[in-house]
Amino acid sequence: MEKKQAKYLQALGFPLGDNLVFCNERNKMFQLVKPQLWLKYVIDNYDLKKVTVHAFSHTYATLSHDAGANPIAVKEQQLSHSSLKTTFDVYTATTCKEPNEATKKLAAYLKF
Repeated sequence: MEKKQAKYLQALGFPLGDNLVFCNERNKMFQLVKPQLWLKYVIDNYDLKKVTVHAFSHTYATLSHDAGANPIAVKEQQLSHSSLKTTFDVYTATTCKEPNEATKKLAAYLKF
């Protein structure tokens, strides 16, 4: 899919390379406040709980962990953290899935 996507973006005139999450049509960074303004608009118009754009990094780390993603890839490639400790201790949260998985593993181990 990546090659197909790259071809499509290149056909539209987008430069290839290190693409940013929030970039303009020239693959240049938006003003830092731009994504926060978009998020504020959505929060205000849909009566949602206030969060920052940065909160999505925590959500991403937690869901990646739950999905079983390679923690080193998440740390280095997606979140650019210098250590796994930062990724796990600060960015991941316990979800409802984790205690259930732990209980299932223990039950299987004990042959319940």
